[in-house]
Amino acid sequence: MLSVTVHEYLPIEVPQLEHAYDLLRQVCVEFQIDTFQQVGSDLEDLRAAWHIDTHLFTETRSHAAHPRFHFQVGGNRLKSLDANIRGVLMPEAPRMPCAPLDAILAVDFILAHYCGNGWKDLREAEPRYGQVRKSPMQRYWFPYFRILADGIDALDSFPHGGAAYDLIPSICAE
Repeated sequence: MLSVTVHEYLPIEVPQLEHAYDLLRQVCVEFQIDTFQQVGSDLEDLRAAWHIDTHLFTETRSHAAHPRFHFQVGGNRLKSLDANIRGVLMPEAPRMPCAPLDAILAVDFILAHYCGNGWKDLREAEPRYGQVRKSPMQRYWFPYFRILADGIDALDSFPHGGAAYDLIPSICAE
């Protein structure tokens, strides 16, 4: 099962259509596949589920990181199986692109997602924390997002996506 819902604000003028991101309110993509595994004489239900959705709350500074648009494995689609779950089906796909991480960004990622209050306290109590993260963001994230932006911008000149294709193969005009 695949479900896709996108909500946008209505454009007031035609030129706003070129800036669809500014009109984007909510994205919800849900995927679920059900199967079973035979264990002895019993058939046990298995489910793979993932979703991409929108965190509609703008205030996330006091909690763990909750990106506005995020990918998540599992979620509510597994709740109906929670009581009798024997396993979770984890297919190879999807392989969602992500920005590269070095040791500092990886530690920050873990703190942001699993130690929300401690992450908040660290950012507020230690002004050097932001500086420690700034350099790897500039070294890794700036070029990564620049390549993606340039690749999308140049699709007419490089229909196969150029260098951006190596980062996200679905970036191509053909």
